Amino acid sequence: SMPFAPHMKEAHFHTTDFITYDFETCEVVPQNDTISFGRKSEVVAELIPISCAVAVSEGEIVRSKFFSIRDSKTFVYDMIEHLFEKAQGMRTAGGRNNYVNVIGFNSGRFDFILLLPYLQCEGRWYIEEGSFIGTASMCKQIIIRHNLYEKRLRFLDLLLYAPANDLKKFVKTFGGEELRKGVFPYDLLRINDRENVVEELNEILNKTEVFSQFDFNNVLT
Repeated sequence: SMPFAPHMKEAHFHTTDFITYDFETCEVVPQNDTISFGRKSEVVAELIPISCAVAVSEGEIVRSKFFSIRDSKTFVYDMIEHLFEKAQGMRTAGGRNNYVNVIGFNSGRFDFILLLPYLQCEGRWYIEEGSFIGTASMCKQIIIRHNLYEKRLRFLDLLLYAPANDLKKFVKTFGGEELRKGVFPYDLLRINDRENVVEELNEILNKTEVFSQFDFNNVLT
């Protein structure tokens, strides 16, 4: 099959166009504080997607777009529709491999779990029969097909094809550059009412005051 990893472009491999994506989430606190299951396990919060950044790579051109629950509560469906629209003009291997690779980093254990509820959309798209490879907790591949478009989307986890298990190391190894990420007080994004997630997010993110040092402390560390 055709190689798909972005770093292979500089290694004289022939590759198809591809798409990358990355979700951001927030925690929703259960109404009764914790949910117990089993003898020693309990759920203290549920992660829900609140935004997704998408980058479409066609040859030397990269176009990005940002989707957020603050703009639309159907933003995940809007994002998938956008991917299908962009995929129709992108290069693929053709034939049975007439799909565009949608690549995540460590997505098999994280992003796929967030995406799964949205990959079956009645009247629009569906998971192709026999395309799901993996388990509920570790998905290796999913292909979805749209009722209106010819080219399909194949979701893959880059970690299954690359030796690096850390994004910063991966960028350094294959891109030759240092990855610079900002710091954000993610623990502030704890939502108490799932029905009012947008209102609570706006209240937090629209603040103009400088975050305190305490806000950057993580409850898990």
